[in-house]
Amino acid sequence: MEINLAFYGISNIWHKCLLDILKYLDINYINMTAQQEDIYPSLAPLEIKDFEGPAEIYQALSSKIRLAMIYLMKKYGKVYAQQLMEALDISQPSITSHLNKLYRSGIVTRDEGKKFTFYLINTKYTFLLEPFFREIQDIEESKKGIQL
Repeated sequence: MEINLAFYGISNIWHKCLLDILKYLDINYINMTAQQEDIYPSLAPLEIKDFEGPAEIYQALSSKIRLAMIYLMKKYGKVYAQQLMEALDISQPSITSHLNKLYRSGIVTRDEGKKFTFYLINTKYTFLLEPFFREIQDIEESKKGIQL
């Protein structure tokens, strides 16, 4: 589509200048777009299903009761359901449900004994739990300082 710039009082010289400016702007726009793509590259596609395992682990860690159970496992090594029921004053069905969630996530493992099933922290996830253990240790130490 050609516009008659003479109608608007623009001479051929100015017409050429305007065209040159438009070409310049267009080239710079293209260059800017290319530079932006270099600065902000496209994100690689992800499979959401690949995050199911990590999501299950973090869900298992999102309960105060389960964190208390993990803490007791860290402190005493192997524990069984009856010990946790007494220490946390929680019903057997609730303890079982929480232990199953921790077991299914892989955070704890089971050791089947003759009389009891013992639960212990899976060493594979110790690195993930270390910040939590340090925080609890700091809390316990501050409580000891208050009691003195």
